[in-house]
Amino acid sequence: MVTQLLYNYRNQPKTGEEHLTSHVGFAEFRFDDGLKSAEGHYFNGQGRATYGTMTITGIDNV
Repeated sequence: MVTQLLYNYRNQPKTGEEHLTSHVGFAEFRFDDGLKSAEGHYFNGQGRATYGTMTITGIDNV
């Protein structure tokens, strides 16, 4: 079984932030078998049009 995290979001800048625009985005991550890390892709649009990859890593409780 594959453990995944998928999410979408909407970013609405504060009033007066002239250099930022409202946009939506999406990400999908697949976790390793031990749920210690995940790798995935993201993208957004409507004014940003950026995309890339991310790695999430956890730490053990100390």
